[in-house]
Amino acid sequence: MIDIHSHIIPGIDDGSKSLDESFKYLKTFRELGFKGVVLTPHFYPGFFETSPEKTLKLTKEVASYMKKYFQDSMEFFPGTEVYLSEETLDLILQKKVLTMNNNGRYILFETDFSFMLPNLEEMIKTLQHNGYMLIWAHPERNTKICENPEILKTYIDLDVLTQMNLGSLAGQFGGRIQHTAKHLLQSDMIHFIGTDCHCDGKRGNYIKQALDVFEDCVNPELKDIILETYPKRMLAGEIIYPFPYKNVRKSRVKRVLNFFGIGK
Repeated sequence: MIDIHSHIIPGIDDGSKSLDESFKYLKTFRELGFKGVVLTPHFYPGFFETSPEKTLKLTKEVASYMKKYFQDSMEFFPGTEVYLSEETLDLILQKKVLTMNNNGRYILFETDFSFMLPNLEEMIKTLQHNGYMLIWAHPERNTKICENPEILKTYIDLDVLTQMNLGSLAGQFGGRIQHTAKHLLQSDMIHFIGTDCHCDGKRGNYIKQALDVFEDCVNPELKDIILETYPKRMLAGEIIYPFPYKNVRKSRVKRVLNFFGIGK
């Protein structure tokens, strides 16, 4: 398995505070079968604005430190989780935001949890026109998508890939988000997984439980693609596209119950 979203680099954002703290979580991940982790610190103007050069340097330092513990059993890759806005759009186009594995192609982006950006489609198309491919981090946590998961299909139809937080499957963010995550996974609308580990004591003890839920919900034909094939191809900078999703609609009753975090 490859975790494409984590906040393991110490002192760079709101994630890990020390290398020893990072090691504690990574040890658990390795024991559960993770063989690769992409280090994706936040890029959020006004809060976290680490340059690509510094992120690459710190990633190498983390990899070097961890090598004495993991030898060659776990690989580490550079990346960024960028908060998408008009400002960061310009910075991406100016190559001031690190792409996934520094391959110049894949951008892992997040949006506000409480609303949908009115010009999100336009920004996506602008980035794609300039050669980028987009991965939406934890869309299951967006309020509007929780209300109507069908919204996400609009963006998948634009060839936007999606990354789901394992914590969402384990109920770390509440029942409503958990049910949305399950629905998206069962509908073949998720293409990558990530721990989104911040080493804060809240997102590290759920992985085993989340992987069990993943096993129950994922399409068996897509399991290995989500866990290894697509992550490897993404890190290599190869062009990949969303696989066909299922047109499964929740009943009106289920949508109401799920809104309040009730039901399956």
